[in-house]
Amino acid sequence: MAFDWKESYDFGHIRVDAARRRIFNLANEFSARKDMTIARNSLSHLAGYARDYFPVEESLIFACCGEKDYKTHALEHRVLIDHVNKLLLTGVQSKDVSPQEFITKSAAVLEMWIFNHFIKLDPKVRPQLFKVAQKYADDKNKAMS
Repeated sequence: MAFDWKESYDFGHIRVDAARRRIFNLANEFSARKDMTIARNSLSHLAGYARDYFPVEESLIFACCGEKDYKTHALEHRVLIDHVNKLLLTGVQSKDVSPQEFITKSAAVLEMWIFNHFIKLDPKVRPQLFKVAQKYADDKNKAMS
């Protein structure tokens, strides 16, 4: 299962967009795994990366879109991390789960979350985030000159 990044997912902030693309790349790397240990490590790496990145996105959303959109996004982020943590726990504790079953089930969870988040939820805040990202880039360029 491949997760394809589309330019329409960009927010217009080079670092934020790179981080969001990295989530897609990590999801793809995970989906390509065949070995259970490597798959768990890959999924754990994805969860850690997302956990570190999500506060950045959430702070941007709070700054430009307000508390309601912030809370919605923060909840979606927590849902993904909780799902991944449960999958990792299952992958560690269950001897009856084959590597392929673990990877398939986990990839389905990632696919559902990516669809709900990037396709359904993000378009609601993208225009405002794009404006904030552009202002940030403009301010940073002014500060550097």
